[in-house]
Amino acid sequence: GKVTLKTSVPDAVLSAANMLKGFGWQAGQPWLVEVKVPQSLDWAKSGLDHSESVADWAKMGVRARSGALPSPGLSASLLLPQGRKGPAFLAFDNFRVLFHWNKSFVYVTTVGYFATRMEGAPRFDPGHPDPQLSLEDMKALQRKLA
Repeated sequence: GKVTLKTSVPDAVLSAANMLKGFGWQAGQPWLVEVKVPQSLDWAKSGLDHSESVADWAKMGVRARSGALPSPGLSASLLLPQGRKGPAFLAFDNFRVLFHWNKSFVYVTTVGYFATRMEGAPRFDPGHPDPQLSLEDMKALQRKLA
């Protein structure tokens, strides 16, 4: 039949899945796993521009917050969206596929997080991130930048 993305949820979902597959999505592979990170970690190793094998992350003391880490041979990046005192995640190749689809770090992290919650993962541990700017401080900063 005819594909109707605007009016058919199944058509829209299947089209999105087909697009992700075209970008390199690997079915059955992880995309985002919440982890606990030792305070002694070299924080320069965090970020999407740096990857290590799961085995190497484990040697550095990185542990899954719930359950076990994925396959030791997989490559992953350590994400610290709120800094080293906030939640921590290992991001895998499928995370990068989502990022290829939508270049918003917040969007992709949120999609990955909600997908893991739908699979039964617990709520992420918010940790104790440093306080963020208040609304008034942000407005003042933006006035100075303008």
